[in-house]
Amino acid sequence: LIDGTGIFGSYFRVIMPNAASSILVTSILSFIWHWNDYFEPSIYITDRKAYSLTMMLSGLKQNTQAIAGEASFTDGINLAATFLCALPVIVIFFILQRRFMKGIETTGLAN
Repeated sequence: LIDGTGIFGSYFRVIMPNAASSILVTSILSFIWHWNDYFEPSIYITDRKAYSLTMMLSGLKQNTQAIAGEASFTDGINLAATFLCALPVIVIFFILQRRFMKGIETTGLAN
């Protein structure tokens, strides 16, 4: 207000730069929480065609055993599918790792 900015100018020039790392950490943790969520989508989604990846993992073992019998490669298929479900989270973490760690380190500290 002293420099001639209004409430919105002060918000976007003072508050948002200080809160950016905390917002990023909260966004990343929220994305991971919702990406890996199994229980809540299972309440709302009843059509098998609309299942999320984590919901499809639970039926993968039965499907591969029904197709291949008791073949030993079913465990490898399950591990590969689990890795593919975790891959987006890993990629996002590696891209935003520096900012994520900065946000964790500086959360709660005054600048």
